[in-house]
Order: sequence, then C-alpha cells, then structure tokens
Amino acid sequence: MPPRSSPGTCLLCKTSIGRIAMLRHSMECLKKSAWPESDGPSFVIRVEGYHTKMFWLLVLARHDATLSDLDRLLRDVWVECCGHLSAFKIYGRRFSSYSGEDDFNEDEESGLSVPLDEVIGPDSTFTYEYDFGSTTILRLSVVGLSAVSPKSQPLILIARNNRLEIPCYFCKEKGEYLVTDWPDDPYQIVICRDCTKKKTEELESESVIVFPNSPRAGVCGYMEEPNSALRWYPAGWQLEDMYPVESEEMLNEIMDNDEDDGYTLLDDDA
Repeated sequence: MPPRSSPGTCLLCKTSIGRIAMLRHSMECLKKSAWPESDGPSFVIRVEGYHTKMFWLLVLARHDATLSDLDRLLRDVWVECCGHLSAFKIYGRRFSSYSGEDDFNEDEESGLSVPLDEVIGPDSTFTYEYDFGSTTILRLSVVGLSAVSPKSQPLILIARNNRLEIPCYFCKEKGEYLVTDWPDDPYQIVICRDCTKKKTEELESESVIVFPNSPRAGVCGYMEEPNSALRWYPAGWQLEDMYPVESEEMLNEIMDNDEDDGYTLLDDDA
C-alpha cells in the first residue's frame, strides 16, 4: 500500500522535504526569492486530495487572482481530462464554471470571475470539485500569507509532492505505469517496465500510461499533460525536471506505438 502522505520538492530551490515541513521551508524560500511585493499579501494555499494526503500542492496566489485562475491551475496540473465542469464551495456558497453569474452574488450561485480576496482569507478552508459524474474532490486551505507575489502571473506552484513509489502488481519492484483496463480483477493495476514488456499481448496501448502524479489517476480519461502543468512552475524548470520523459518514450517503444498516434509528449499543448 502507498503511504498516507508523501514528501515533496520545493520548486523554488529544488530541495526534497516532508509535507509538513515544506510550508515553513517554502515561506523562507519566498523571502529569499527577490520576487516583487504586491499591494496586498499573497495567499499560500495547500491543495490536497479530499480523502488522501498522498497528492498535495502549495500554491502562491496573488490577492487579486480569481477563482477562474485557480480553476485553470488545478485543471492544468491535476485534473483536466475531458473539459468537465467544476465548482468551488466556500463558506457554504458555490462558485461554478457553468454559472451565468460573473460577480459574487450573496444569494445565488456565482461564476469564477471573483477575486480570491473577496471570498477567502487567512485560515480559510474550502473544496473544489471537478467532473460531476466521476468526481475528483480536492481540499484547499489558506496556510500562510506572503508579502511577495508571483513574477509574471497571478498564481504559481511553489511545492509539490514527489511521484509516488508504488510496487508492481506482479513482481513488487517499483511500478512505473498504470494499466487502466486490465482484463482481470483488479481492473486497474500498477506495473513495472519489465513486466510491461512481458505482458504486451495482454495490454492495449491506449490503456497503459505513465502513472500520473495526480489524485485523478485512473479516473475517466485522465492522462497527465506535463506541458500544461509546466506553465505554472517557477522559471528555470524544464520538462525533463518534472516529468519522466524517458518512461514515456520507453512505453511507446514497448507498445510499438506509431509516432503520430496518441499523446506526443514533446509537442506544446498551448
């Protein structure tokens, strides 16, 4: 079984550290970052799976960033698969991607074009839902305030959990790939590279992916899109630094994928 929590990496200095200690570490890194100060304090928001703390993020959000900005980050980094609807629930009020109300409305459901500092504050805790069929629920908490703000966009990732180490279903070595449609019970398994090579006749290429660093792993048609996530990283990060490119290339080789089929990692999705 994977651990209940997992260590992560500070995206400012690339130090690996535990989930709890990461907050204090990141706050110190922000002070040393030489990033500009904003008119109001920025929010430091912890995002984690609602039922598990294995997957988590720390996000620095400028005070005038909107819920729409936060929705876009969560989609790009963790949940986007089929353009599903989404919603935040904050102090009993709902802010949704499908509402026709752009402004904050005290009595009715509102849209996402609402500045964060109008709806959250220090110590706020709220939830986010993506896809109202196969729903992924996230818990968000304001865990700190910082005088500095992101340099070139309203929000930026400052820390993230490391990729999980899950044993292969067959040999118990380190798993690398997720099989989303295994023809047996359980119907989803984690598998290592060597066992993938041995099981190619039993696998469909479209059902084998690099195990996603996301709480939506194995749900609906979710597939990690690292180019989209990279947009929210601090300057200096490259694709190879945050995604196992070699694993993707090896999987294509194992499954004998045509270069033009499926998701091409090195193409920019923008």
